[in-house]
Amino acid sequence: MAHYVLDTGFFILSRDYYPDVFPTFWERMNDVVKEGVISSVHEVKKELERYGGEQKHLVKWIKDNSNIFTKPDEKEQNNMKNIFEDEYAQGLISKNKMLEGGPFADPLVIAKAMSSPMVTVVTRELPALKNKRGKAQGAPKIPDICNNLNINCITPEQFMQEQNWKF
Repeated sequence: MAHYVLDTGFFILSRDYYPDVFPTFWERMNDVVKEGVISSVHEVKKELERYGGEQKHLVKWIKDNSNIFTKPDEKEQNNMKNIFEDEYAQGLISKNKMLEGGPFADPLVIAKAMSSPMVTVVTRELPALKNKRGKAQGAPKIPDICNNLNINCITPEQFMQEQNWKF
């Protein structure tokens, strides 16, 4: 069975799906949690609490489903080490974020996806822009690192299509 690791951007997008207007979205989200189809990482939860948790319905949903936001196990910690041995991947965390002290969800999302076969990362991030010679400009994004590591990476819309969600 396919499994999806959700990045912060998925939840930021979903905060605009108010339960009174989009009840089916939240029913489907509850279904994929119960079926074990989705997970995320504790750092995503921290990012949402820090930057994007002003909508009460999302805060409540995260609290009610806090079990999907896991801390890295030993395998994921080793994956993190492997990710950051690659100089290009080190650009996932900006110097400003390092100085601020995080949270740093992106590498943890990727490390979680590396831990099991048939795992897909779901993110709103787009790959870094490329110059005329095809070289990435600026810091890498989740899709860039996933591509380098042969991890499937899709958008929230693609996730909903793969789940056959209709509203």
